[in-house]
Amino acid sequence: MLNRKTAQAAARNARAIDWVRTHTVQDLSDLADEMRAHGEDVQDIVDLLDEIREIETGLCSEEETVQLAAG
Repeated sequence: MLNRKTAQAAARNARAIDWVRTHTVQDLSDLADEMRAHGEDVQDIVDLLDEIREIETGLCSEEETVQLAAG
């Protein structure tokens, strides 16, 4: 039973990785909106989007700091 669950989780991860390779963060946001409209729980996706936005904000801040230092 454990091996089956592990294999299923690995398959889900592989599909998720393939999806991410061909889609944008906006696509993920749109997907969450569509799923929410169908009454599905999308809290995990919302949490992931929030984390991605935090990372993006941090990267932008670091980029500005590097530009100011180089200026």
